[in-house]
Amino acid sequence: MKFLIIINFISSLIVKSAIAEQMTCEFVKHTDGYNCEVKTVFDVQKEVTSIDGDHRFGKGNSDVEVLFINDLNKSKYVPTNVCSYFPNLYKVDIYGSSLVELRKDIFEGCSNLTKVVIKYVKFKTLNADLFTEIKNLTHVVVSFTTIEELPAKLFEKNMDTLKYVDLSFNMLKVINTELPTNLTLLSLMNNECIDEYFDQRSTTRANSLTDILKEVKNKCGTENQGIPMELTYSEVEFRKLKEEIDKNNQKIKTLETNLQEADAQLGMKIVTQNIITRAMKSDIETNKQEMKNSIDTFRNEINRKQEDFSKLISKQIEEIRQLKVKLESNDELKNKNDKLKSDINQNKNFIITGFVLQFIIVALIIGFVIVYRKFYSSPQRQVGPGLLNHDSY
Repeated sequence: MKFLIIINFISSLIVKSAIAEQMTCEFVKHTDGYNCEVKTVFDVQKEVTSIDGDHRFGKGNSDVEVLFINDLNKSKYVPTNVCSYFPNLYKVDIYGSSLVELRKDIFEGCSNLTKVVIKYVKFKTLNADLFTEIKNLTHVVVSFTTIEELPAKLFEKNMDTLKYVDLSFNMLKVINTELPTNLTLLSLMNNECIDEYFDQRSTTRANSLTDILKEVKNKCGTENQGIPMELTYSEVEFRKLKEEIDKNNQKIKTLETNLQEADAQLGMKIVTQNIITRAMKSDIETNKQEMKNSIDTFRNEINRKQEDFSKLISKQIEEIRQLKVKLESNDELKNKNDKLKSDINQNKNFIITGFVLQFIIVALIIGFVIVYRKFYSSPQRQVGPGLLNHDSY
């Protein structure tokens, strides 16, 4: 019996050691707070058992505000139980192209956590319950990823606290996620199905948050999956136009039915009936032709927008290329400017030295002139003892 207890105890220690590990940090002070930059590579999901690393002078674990996993770390998982050692952690910053999954338990016990940044991950979506453990979440950034779809209930537990959501530069095709209607900022720039930006602080914003949320529903709903971003809005408008055409066709059918019933009830003569029918059919054909023209016009507009979009992309690529050339030219100008400054400083010293020499030379000349005048203009010098003036003749 005792042998079995010992075996079970040893087995539990082995299992615990397999799922637990010491985490090494490099502690750095950044603008966003006192950081733990994780150095341990986690190839499996593990619980942190202790913290290793040299703190800055006067700092300790309770001073750590940010957990930072650099993309160079190459971890496949984010460790759990971190907030047991960093109770004042308010931000988790994950740059993880090597990550295979993010689980909700990495945020367990993080009562002061308000900001989560996720960048460069390679998977297609996030777990629906990822943020459920974060009770005071205000800022979420999911950017520069290959994520194509967001779960419907991703922010279900954070609707009352979220203020800032940045979902820019992803590959989002489907957004069934419910988003808060009181956000201060919502960025959906550079995605497959939508490219919009809202900032409540901006006085020049084009659309309201309500408009953008409606646009998200229209452009990024499941039924629109795979529709190119630049065509989605036009497709929505086209569907509206088609619905309007169908309604008009139904009205035409109803009108024709009513006309036939009226003709039958009134017992109108065949000639009169034919005349009225032809007139009605003529109006119907005219309406159909006008609707067809409208559809053709709208399709042409869609094609034109496609061409404009392609031109815009080409223009942006050319501008980026020119900007790169300008940056290289700026480096050359900077080097020339530094050399010119050096030459100016040398010339400045030379000019000052020349000025001093000129000043000394001028001073010597002036002194010489003064001495000369004083010597040659005195009465004794003008008529000396060995000289005769004109009166002596």
